[in-house]
This record gives sequence, C-alpha cells and structure tokens, in this order.
Amino acid sequence: MNIKYVINLYLVVVFFSCHALLASDSLLRQEMVEDLHFIRKNFQIKYVPADWKLLQFGWNLNQQFDNAEAEITSLSSPTLKDYHKILNKLFTSAADYHVNVSFYSTEMASLPFHLQGAEGRYFITWINEEKLPEECLDWSIGDEVIAFDGQDIHEFVQNLRRSEHDRHNEKTDQRFAERSLTLRAGMFAEDVPQGNVEVDLIHKKTGEQKSYVLTWTYHPEQVKEIPLPSLVARGISEKQPFFQRPYYKKMMLTPLYAKFNQPESRVVEDVHNLGARKSFVPPLGSIVWQSPPDSPFHAYICETPSRQRIGYIRIATYDGTDDEVVEFAKLIDYFNPRTQALVVDQVNNPGGSVFYSYGLLSLLTDQPLELPKYKMAITQEEVMEALETLDTLKEITNDEEAIDVCGPSLHGYAVSFELVQSVIQYFQFVLSEWEEGKYVTSPVHLLVNTIAPSPFVTYDKPMVVLVNEFDISCGDSFPCILQDNQRALIFGTRTAGAGGTVLGGGHPNRLGIAGYSYTASLLERHTDGTPIENLGVTPDVSYSLTPEDFQNGYKGYKAALQEAIDGLLKNTRPSSSACPLRDRH
Repeated sequence: MNIKYVINLYLVVVFFSCHALLASDSLLRQEMVEDLHFIRKNFQIKYVPADWKLLQFGWNLNQQFDNAEAEITSLSSPTLKDYHKILNKLFTSAADYHVNVSFYSTEMASLPFHLQGAEGRYFITWINEEKLPEECLDWSIGDEVIAFDGQDIHEFVQNLRRSEHDRHNEKTDQRFAERSLTLRAGMFAEDVPQGNVEVDLIHKKTGEQKSYVLTWTYHPEQVKEIPLPSLVARGISEKQPFFQRPYYKKMMLTPLYAKFNQPESRVVEDVHNLGARKSFVPPLGSIVWQSPPDSPFHAYICETPSRQRIGYIRIATYDGTDDEVVEFAKLIDYFNPRTQALVVDQVNNPGGSVFYSYGLLSLLTDQPLELPKYKMAITQEEVMEALETLDTLKEITNDEEAIDVCGPSLHGYAVSFELVQSVIQYFQFVLSEWEEGKYVTSPVHLLVNTIAPSPFVTYDKPMVVLVNEFDISCGDSFPCILQDNQRALIFGTRTAGAGGTVLGGGHPNRLGIAGYSYTASLLERHTDGTPIENLGVTPDVSYSLTPEDFQNGYKGYKAALQEAIDGLLKNTRPSSSACPLRDRH
C-alpha cells in the first residue's frame, strides 16, 4: 500500500476526530451554561438572603453566577467533574449552611476514625475498631494526631477548610473540614482518594509518637449502572389533615447533615457527630434515673456534688414526629416534681422542622414565647396556597373543628382554633403583600404568632441550653427564641448562623445534578430585628472545648457548666413540690 496514502488517511481521521471532540466539548459547555442559567433563575426568584449577603460580605448573586459561567467557558476540555466543582464553589460562596448542591455519584472513601481540634491540636474522638488495621489496635480516644499524609495536621485541616468549607464562620467551617478529612464523597464534588495514607499521632497513655499507614476504604464510581430515580407524584388525599400538605412542612435543616449521617458512624456512635443520640457532654452527677435505650431522647436525672437534682435531656435533631413530642412531654411531666433545674443538650444539632421545635418549646415554658419573624419569598405558588387555605379555614369556629380539619398537630405543634386564626392572618398578609407588588414580604410570623404553653404539661423551673458551633438552622432558632424571651441560660459557643427555611430544588438534566437547596426566607429576632444568618446565637456563658477536655473526659466543660447551674440556682428556692425519685410507670 502506498505509504503516502496511509499517511493522508491517518491525517484525515485525526482531523475529523479532533473536529468531533471539539464539537462535543462545545456542546457540553453550552449545556452547562444553559443549566447554570436555570439554577440562576431559581435563586433570583427564591433566594431571600441575597441582599443580606451583599451587606455582610459584598456577595453579589449575579456576579457570582457570572463568575461561574466564565469558568465554564474557559474550560478547554470540560468534564462533568469540572462542572460539579464549579457549582459546588458557587454554592459555597453564598456562606449559607442551607445552600448546597449534590450529585449522582457513588464514589466515596473513608478512614475508620474521626478527629476534632482545639487550640490548633487534634484528637481522635471516634474509632471504628471493626475496620481499624491490626497494627492500629493500640489507638484510643484522645490520642493526638500531629500529621496526615505527610503534612502538619493543622495545616492540612486549614487548607481543607479554606478550599471547600469557607462559609465565614470559622469554627463551624472547621468542624466540617475535620469531618471531611476522613470521609470524602463524589456526591459533594470532593476529590476522592485511594490507596494508603500515613497518620502520625502521639498516644495519650504513653506519650509515644508513632507513624501508621492506613488504607482508604474506597467505593468506586458506579453511577452509569444506576438509573436515575423516577419521580413519584406526591398526591394529597382529600382525607389527609390539612396541615399535612407539603407547604406546612417548613424545614430548617442543613442539607450537609446527609453527608455525615452515614451508617458507618452508627456502628459505634460518634458523640461528636451531627445528630448523634448521645453527645460528648459527660454525666453531670450521680445518675439516679435515666430513659431506656429505645427512647428517642437520652434523658436522666442526676444528683450533683452540690446535692442539686438536675434533669438532663438530649435533643439530637428537630426532625421528629408527633409521637416524639408526646414522649418529650412525658419526660417533662416526670421531671417536674423531681428536679430543680433542667439542662437541654442540643449540641451538634443539624436542625429539622420549625413546628416540631415549636412543639418542644411549648412544653418548656409556662408563659407565651414571642417568636422571630421571617422575610418570605412569594410567587403565584404561595398566592394559590393562600387562597385555598383561606377558603378552607374560614369555616372553622372552635378547637374541635380545627383538629377535625387540620389534624391534631402542625408537625408537632398542637392545633387549636387560635392557631387556625394565626394561619389565616399569615395568608391574608401574604395576599396583601402580593397585591402591593412584593416578591419578598416584610417580616411576618411564620404561621404561629406566639408559642402558647402546652395545655398538658410545662416546665417552669430554671433551664440551661447547651449549644456549640455545630448547631445549625433550627439548632440556631431554638436557643434564639429561649434567649430572646429570657427563658433559659445559653451555655457553650456561638451557633453556626443558618437563619431561614430551606427549599429543595432540582430539574431534569444530563449533568449529574441530583438536587440543590437554598434559603427561601430570612429569620429576624423579635427583640431588635437582627438576622441570625451568619451571626448565630452568642451564648450567655461562653465555653470552648480545650485539649484537656478531649483527653480527660471533658472535666473542664463539666466544671464550667456546674458553675453556670450554681449561679442560676443561687437565688432559687428548692421546689416544695419535689418528691423522692421512684420508678416511672
């Protein structure tokens, strides 16, 4: 065969192959840009905190989307992973723990331990011994990690925080970076490692420094073998209680919770994990009664060294059910005659349902609680909901009719005729705002004007609420309400600062986007109108965990908390109604 002919044929094939690749790249870039425009429109319509972000950080929604589009157009050979990283960077730039994007991906890698830092040092807080290599069986909780993958551990974590988790709350971002150190997932556009990693640590018991080699547990990408889930219609039965319609499930839950709520972490529960049933808070005294292991709430009564009888209850999340509110009420009823004060532990709480949290709050006060207001995004969807709601609720005249039409509770908050009237006022306000041409309302109470004390049982004694930087969303608003009503002493560190309800979004696409979320309202404190978005709740008594806490059973934390309880009870006379502890029936 003529060699010249072969060369010419080869050049023709190469030319057309390159041309096809260039055309393919161009089409992919175009699809990415069109997809980005769709997401942009959703944010322009529904992302309420945009003006607040501009004021706080100079964050401009349109400019950020322009920047993302410029990154896409600059890609010479675009891939889906490129687009995922651009989107993730865009969403993170909003400095909002509700704003998140996830992708269809099965790729994941993990190591069998977690760590947490204090004062620039890092300590092991959880170990999965089932997956720990044999040569690492001398590890223990409280051992100090000093290097990771050949790099100083503090430097490694800080680089991770700045590159992937920078939402302008350094302590909260630090916690997310620490968790991401040993859990990497493609569904969050993270680089997923394989192979070995070297970990250097100092043993707590011996002080000996040693190096260990661990292997990432790696799950490869299989998304091509997994069909996209079909969309299931969410029909509403005519017999379904009115307040069970989707509109009324107002969520304040960080979507980042999904990443860290992995089955692996539940083999042996990590007391520092988001939503863990038990937290790191040590027993506050000699326990004389505690809830059974199958209770949704870890709770106990203890006698402190000062011979105080203190009740303790752990609220892991606010994503609960009506039955859990009933169980909470039973615990409060049991605590009432047997305790002098109550400690509510909500550290590491990712949030949940607004009205579930209201249901719990109604059991913790004997006086009405003033509530924050929300600036709400409204469209024709909200207008239609308002018209349908008003048409249904206007016929209700008493508590019995309210329960018959709406159900016994609004996601945990007891239904009454008074609540129905509040809902009517809310939707009348929505219609009036729409008539004035507003797309974002003036501040308004979210369906409930004030939290009325429960008609069944309430706790009216001194109360301490434990908070930290991993309290997010409802984990912000719950202590905010109690603090602003001077109902409880808030102890710990500033909360994350995620102040608003969350909406999930999504659209048919071929770019691997599973879904995204954004904040569709902005909460403002009733005392002065200050948002808690990015500001969080500053505790009345501040305490940050120390290296000594991680290595000595949190003794410093316990001592500081006991001092706060002593101060709270100093001028409180013991309840004459308190009775000896006996078995609970």
